[in-house]
Amino acid sequence: TIHRLLETGFDPRSGKLVFTKNSYDPLKADAVIVDEMSMVDLPLLHALLSAVKDDCRLVMVGDPDQLPSVGPGNVFGDLIRSGRVETVRLTEIFRQAPAIIRSAHAVNQGQLPPLRNSAGSDFFFMRRRDPQAAVELVVELCRTRLPQNMGVDGRDIQVLCPTRRGEWGTRALNRALQEALNPPAPAKR
Repeated sequence: TIHRLLETGFDPRSGKLVFTKNSYDPLKADAVIVDEMSMVDLPLLHALLSAVKDDCRLVMVGDPDQLPSVGPGNVFGDLIRSGRVETVRLTEIFRQAPAIIRSAHAVNQGQLPPLRNSAGSDFFFMRRRDPQAAVELVVELCRTRLPQNMGVDGRDIQVLCPTRRGEWGTRALNRALQEALNPPAPAKR
């Protein structure tokens, strides 16, 4: 990680994270490649730029449509949109199937993706207005449908949720999924 590269430490006087590598003790590198750049916030990029020498090449790799940084700034997206940095865009997608790609492109363009389900598709939409029905559907998908119909190992399924609280938030989903997929047992801690 960038934090490890910059040798993160803790300053007991200020109570803040500090970096050993900085403009006074720069990185000994001719090139630095940063992956998952969309997750880098402004203070972290500032610390990195302070630690690279003037003749060091910095290569930033990422997808501006991926998760943004938790901290302040949309650094990667802003750099690309500025037109001030040389940018290469990869346009051929190898890992996802066609329906996911079309849906992702529609969302990125501010459009609703096609929600019609078709047999054999890698993208499907299942509307549930009742929170309990939605939680039950997620459990059924993870426990039964995806493993049986798509050959997906249950340990490889990740459920994303926009909120922690509420009847269908992360907490409720985690409780329901744990109860269904990893229930308590006397031999378990």
